[in-house]
Amino acid sequence: MSKLLYTNLIFILFLSLSANVWAQKSEAQTAVFRLSKTVKLPMSKGVRVENVGGRRTFFIENIAVTLTKPEPFIAFSMRLDGLNLTDKTIAVSYLDGDSKLWLPLEKMHDADGDNTDRWVSELLFLDKNLRKISVKIELKARAAKARATKIRFFSAGVVDNSTGNSATNPRTESLLAACDLPPSVPRTVWGAGLGLSSSISIGTPTITTVTHLIVHHSDGPNTSVNWAATVASIWDYHVNTNGWSDVGYNWLVAPSGQLFVGRGSGNNVVGAHYCSKNGNTMGVCMMGTYINVPPTDTSLRTLERLLAWKCLDSGINPTATAFKDGALLNTITGHRSGCATDCPGDQTWNLLPTIRQNVAQLVAACRTGSVEIGDVSRLKIYPNPSDGSFTVEFDKNLTVNAPLSISVADVSGRIVFRQNFAETSTVVRLPTEVTSGFYTLQVQADNLLFAKKLTVRR
Repeated sequence: MSKLLYTNLIFILFLSLSANVWAQKSEAQTAVFRLSKTVKLPMSKGVRVENVGGRRTFFIENIAVTLTKPEPFIAFSMRLDGLNLTDKTIAVSYLDGDSKLWLPLEKMHDADGDNTDRWVSELLFLDKNLRKISVKIELKARAAKARATKIRFFSAGVVDNSTGNSATNPRTESLLAACDLPPSVPRTVWGAGLGLSSSISIGTPTITTVTHLIVHHSDGPNTSVNWAATVASIWDYHVNTNGWSDVGYNWLVAPSGQLFVGRGSGNNVVGAHYCSKNGNTMGVCMMGTYINVPPTDTSLRTLERLLAWKCLDSGINPTATAFKDGALLNTITGHRSGCATDCPGDQTWNLLPTIRQNVAQLVAACRTGSVEIGDVSRLKIYPNPSDGSFTVEFDKNLTVNAPLSISVADVSGRIVFRQNFAETSTVVRLPTEVTSGFYTLQVQADNLLFAKKLTVRR
């Protein structure tokens, strides 16, 4: 065989393997177990019933995970059907693999609290090498009845985890693109392994006039090897475990700052996120848990840009209040404002006043449109390149009024840092999430906009 022919064959094989990898589909496994004779299912194997401490307890042990090649993790959830299923009447726990320690399995934080005939667990992200799991269901009250449970394992497969589609925002060369919808990862990308389109998954979308913007957290992990796969797993959880027609949120924001299109096309589609009061709302999920730690600065900048865009799109005053289902609410508010939940976490909730003000500033700047390009020679940045810490200094002969605003955007146009300052010289320290690379730094003073390239080498 000639060397050229051999090389070509290797190249073709490489392309074939690459295509197979990127074409890898999502994979799921569902196991249903009968817990009551009133359920018309074949007698379940592997269910053991005991009286533990006076409580009727079901043990479903060593459920085999039969996914062929799970990537990049296994998403696990369960649904329990019965009567009077609440946190006060049942307790659910699980064993991960060969572990001997039962861990509590919490209830889904977005679940409809009025429906006690169904209990849906939180979504767990487990190691892709997991091969078995065990579940324990304790009935703490006689009124509680367990009829059947559905155990769900989901593998998103290999998912494109790119930052976003800059084509959705043709003005990414300027930070004034905050007036536009930020770059986002479409459903056809994060849902490629699921075969998703831009439309709602089951049925047709219901369109609404948005008056309130609802901020959530996913109550899940704050880190992920692949946020696109995490979004796909949340979709599967909402649709195939909880029984919804699509992912509940209109938009999802990762700690990395990535923005993902959620239910339907995202805009003006009625979601499933605000305890059955979803009309006139847009739901944004900050992926992660923010009870004790705040969202990253990068994710907050994406959130603020998204909210500013929607305020402009729907004529919403970001610092106003308006009636929603008889209650007077902030137009930008959190999940807990209308539902019995800790969502979006104390840390995010406490940041909402600041978020509203930042969004209002963005909206005002977009509406005035009175920005001129300033002489960049009158603005110094040093050192540049920097390790993420540098000084921004105006020419002393230039008269500018406070407040001044510094913004830093990455190559896709996504704002990764913003800071206000009152003096003509200030030290900027970028958060650790801003990694090495090339950025655009812009400073707005009055109606003047100054822009310079910034290089970060950490």
